[in-house]
Amino acid sequence: MLLAAALYLFDSFWLLASNEAVLVRGWRGRWRAGFGAMRWRLGAREPYLPNPFMPHRPQFRLAWRVDGVEPREKAAPPLQVPAELARFVPFVSGAGVALFVLLPLGLFANLGIGFTLAAVLLLYAINGAALLQLWWLRGPLKLSNPQASQIVFECLVCPPFAVNLVRRLCAKLRHDEDFVSAAERLLRPADLAVAQAECLMRVDEQIECEPESSTRLTALHAARGRFVPRGAGEHE
Repeated sequence: MLLAAALYLFDSFWLLASNEAVLVRGWRGRWRAGFGAMRWRLGAREPYLPNPFMPHRPQFRLAWRVDGVEPREKAAPPLQVPAELARFVPFVSGAGVALFVLLPLGLFANLGIGFTLAAVLLLYAINGAALLQLWWLRGPLKLSNPQASQIVFECLVCPPFAVNLVRRLCAKLRHDEDFVSAAERLLRPADLAVAQAECLMRVDEQIECEPESSTRLTALHAARGRFVPRGAGEHE
């Protein structure tokens, strides 16, 4: 069970670049921004671990530009959550309950080998049904046959990965919108202010590390203006 939990968390784990963040759609369609841990970098990237108890929530990894140029992605199609993802929520929730609730009860609560085997069979039945659904919907989800085959194989070989099926599908979906544009469109004002502050900290950190003679320094200062609250720059 410890190995299963570790594999599930490992599969949930992302390493974000300094100009990347995550947009998560939560309860009643409310969006929130997630950022990696700035103080615990691995290979110059920030580790990000989503809420382990909410694997059914769609989340998307987006980047913002740090060269001071207005992104072309503003003209790109806006980030959208495919309606087909909702079909996988019952499977993800059921797989999580079977793996992390029913199976431990069978193993450690002396409920008998029959209960344990039933939990295992239920887990594989749920995963199998979800993966059949995935293969059937690979066209609407715009997944190539190799991409769909890879997800199916990995989830069959390692059942904890199937609990992350919604996140895995979100990671495969193509989205070109800039994080700043998407955040301004999707986040509430208070959440947007927090996200802009997080972005500003990361840009300021890069400015501090950049040599004075660097040509990139001018671009970073220009990029910084995208995250400074209106009117704040007048008092600096």
